[in-house]
Amino acid sequence: MSVLLNVLYKYVVNSFDIQLLAGHEGMDKSVKWVHMVENEEISTFLDGEEVVFTTGIGIYENKDFDLLELVKENIRNGASGMVVNIGPYIPNISDEILAYCNEMAFPLFTVPWEVKMARIIKVFCMYILEAEKYEMEISKALEKALLAPMREDLYIPIFEEYDFKPENELRFTMFSCKLHPEMNNKIINELTNKIEFFSYQLDGKIAIVNIEDSFILCSVQLNNSKLELLKEKVSSFFTIKAPESQLQFMSLGKEVKKLNELHKHFIRAKQVHKINSNGLIFKPIEDEQSLGVYELLLSYVEKDGGEKYFQTMLGPLLQYDNANDTDLSAVLKLYLETNGRVNEVAQRMFVHRNTINYKIKKIESLLVCDLSDFFVRLNLSVAFMMKVVL
Repeated sequence: MSVLLNVLYKYVVNSFDIQLLAGHEGMDKSVKWVHMVENEEISTFLDGEEVVFTTGIGIYENKDFDLLELVKENIRNGASGMVVNIGPYIPNISDEILAYCNEMAFPLFTVPWEVKMARIIKVFCMYILEAEKYEMEISKALEKALLAPMREDLYIPIFEEYDFKPENELRFTMFSCKLHPEMNNKIINELTNKIEFFSYQLDGKIAIVNIEDSFILCSVQLNNSKLELLKEKVSSFFTIKAPESQLQFMSLGKEVKKLNELHKHFIRAKQVHKINSNGLIFKPIEDEQSLGVYELLLSYVEKDGGEKYFQTMLGPLLQYDNANDTDLSAVLKLYLETNGRVNEVAQRMFVHRNTINYKIKKIESLLVCDLSDFFVRLNLSVAFMMKVVL
């Protein structure tokens, strides 16, 4: 759990005489805690993602170690930023230090000697603890709303406490990605921080949970145009950090009219994901508004008619495949996807076109149909599509 440095700075800047001198590009870094660091040895105790404070007394007493070296040491040890107390030990910040902090995107702040740093540290710590409480509670509430919708007592009071209400433009967004296990946690944490930072810049709030390979976002005060910008940021992030992640949006900015309907949006987005992964489609479905005929199929499935239709249309073929260890159903699905182009089917299955022609004849025999007939192909296509949504 952490808070964004930019948010933390804006929270205290009007109450204390604290100035950001350099490293503006690093203000989207995460902050987990604070630490007083007066010398090189203390810097080695940093755990990472802390804001460090220094009066300069350790530097003043060690003529072989200056402020620039302390800045470099803090950066090496994972600090998110540094607050320098300007006074008898550090009278000013040199241009060399400012240039280095800008180059490293390392935020450097100053406070005058008369400002008691203990008070700033106290406020920082209190805000971090409150932010951690909020993040934990709102993400847990979202998880309960998605996975245990009947237990409204576990999530609705939390959502309402933090103003996640339908009248505040409550919207649902979901996207999936495939990450390498070794980089999974790092990418998830970094992405979460980026999304929170960008939503803050857009004057909105967001709750995020990660379930399997999907990210589910519940936002307020972010309209569709702002969420489109958020989508662009997420896409850019994966292009740079994980280009092989196969990023896919299943729902973007779906309006939520009731808090207990979040589960329904989640289920429908999962169905879109399943269709894109396994369905008979000619281009990826980007959101549930572009489901097309799948929208009708999903409604039909809810009335328990899907399995009967699927078995009627493709049952004999599946039974033959199971009994003879053949791949006729796979051949038929690819044949339909390629609009009957035998050569393309042969290339994609790494066999001779005559083999595909033989299998097509066998399929027609088993299903007692003519695959040159458009309506036959349409009915079989719908059967494959139906299987995906069952």
